[in-house]
Amino acid sequence: MLLLLALAFVPKVHGQCSLTVSPSNVSTCPGDSVQVNVTGGTSYTWSPSVGLSCSSCANPWVQVDSAMSYTVTSSTSGSQNAVNWNFSSGNTGFSTQYIYNPTSIWNEGTYAVGPSANAVHPNFAAWGDHTTGTGNYMIINGSTNGIKTIWSQTVALPAGSNATLSIWMLTLATPAGQFRVKINGTVIGSNQTTPATVGVWGNYTFPFVVPASGNAAVVIESVSTALAGNDFGLDDIQFTYSCTASATLNVQPYAKPVARAFASDSLGCAGLCVNWADSSILGSGANIIWRQWTWGDGSQDTGRFPVHCYATEGTFMGNLVVVSSQGCRDTVNLPAVTIAAPPTLEVVFDSTSSCLGAALPTSPLAQPPVLYPARPEPCYFYRINLGAFGPNIPDSTRVTVTYNSGGAASVDWILNTPPGATWYSGSIPVQWSNRPTEICFELEVPGGCRDSLCFPLRFAPEVSLPNVFTPNGDGTNDGFLPHFENVDWAHWEIYSRWGQKVYESASYTEPWDGRIGSGEAADGVYFIVVRAGNSDVPGEVVTHGSLHLMR
Repeated sequence: MLLLLALAFVPKVHGQCSLTVSPSNVSTCPGDSVQVNVTGGTSYTWSPSVGLSCSSCANPWVQVDSAMSYTVTSSTSGSQNAVNWNFSSGNTGFSTQYIYNPTSIWNEGTYAVGPSANAVHPNFAAWGDHTTGTGNYMIINGSTNGIKTIWSQTVALPAGSNATLSIWMLTLATPAGQFRVKINGTVIGSNQTTPATVGVWGNYTFPFVVPASGNAAVVIESVSTALAGNDFGLDDIQFTYSCTASATLNVQPYAKPVARAFASDSLGCAGLCVNWADSSILGSGANIIWRQWTWGDGSQDTGRFPVHCYATEGTFMGNLVVVSSQGCRDTVNLPAVTIAAPPTLEVVFDSTSSCLGAALPTSPLAQPPVLYPARPEPCYFYRINLGAFGPNIPDSTRVTVTYNSGGAASVDWILNTPPGATWYSGSIPVQWSNRPTEICFELEVPGGCRDSLCFPLRFAPEVSLPNVFTPNGDGTNDGFLPHFENVDWAHWEIYSRWGQKVYESASYTEPWDGRIGSGEAADGVYFIVVRAGNSDVPGEVVTHGSLHLMR
């Protein structure tokens, strides 16, 4: 038998049975929102709904707070016509094993496409098509040679959808013809019989599942071999479909940096320089790409280990902002830094027999007393007034007592004691090889705070006289010199026992060598008169004594 095969055509799909979420994997900073978009459906349901701006939108905003997996589903339904579904385009768009004859289908196994069966077979009435009653349909003289393909076409439908094929059949002569439908080679249902009444269109439906490829090879076959009757018409080949699809959106927040800052100091005086350190905690694979320190005094810094110096008094509240390489940020308030008025020292003095454990006198002196080399050492007393640094003196606070002659200094380390109420004492040495002119007290409190007080020292001049002198050239006691302490000037004279002045000097460093003029002074008793003084105290000291000269 001659086979006429019309062009097969795969129509454009009008629906989908799969969803696409873009982006499908979202990573961003905790608390941020990202908009996503889903396509492929008509209406959508998101689950769970937490964190979504809308649970039924195609493009909701997702707030990322924790790891989350969302599922979006969509039920889609639609209809789709076969190519040249109502034969309005004539004999095209489908395949068949029947023989096409546009003018006569007198012979079995032939067909025509037109508006009237009577126009191609005199025994058929002029029944119109199903679509409009005046359009084309496929007019068929059934084959007697077994199963033959009446019509076939590969149709693109949403993959996995539940579809239904709908066709309309017309009986042209009785007995009625029989046919069946195959989808991708599988018979759908059982053999069907065209309408029992001639000239009446009947509707037939065949449900099937569209394969994963989305292409359904649809075949309508004649199965009757009867010679009498077995003539029919075919029209309006259509498909409906419905499907439920889902897609997944995975949300994973980046690890948020945790801003942390440490300071070397929190309390000090103007000029205090604080060492800061950024010790922020980061997630795996991230690093800090930007930071900003705000000090609270109108200045900023971006270093990891900045040093900031505070110039004025006040309490300064700042913050640290860090941004990770993943774009996440965190802010932490910095420990408060207080710049306070400097602590102060208070110092008083007293003459006492012992400074060790001495009690504060009832009438202390505002200045050191005059120092006498032969008398007990006077005492000083000091205490610390902290002001804003209270209630306790910070550890590592120290007070240094120094003398401007470069003599030894005493240092008191004062640890965590109440300020203001505690007096500390010490003694002022009275014996000096090079007497100092002042005593100074310097307070150092952690945080760059200092205070200092200096007081003038006054030393009383003193003179003592040796009473034996042996100028015999043996290198021992060959010269006579009064013993001077704390003097700036001196005048001394030596007299014989008859009252004759034998020596006179204005030096307190050069001794008498025991000579009178060019000769040696005779052994015997001599008398000494000494006057001396200094700039510390007014007046002068006068000393008399006797001297035994022995050779």
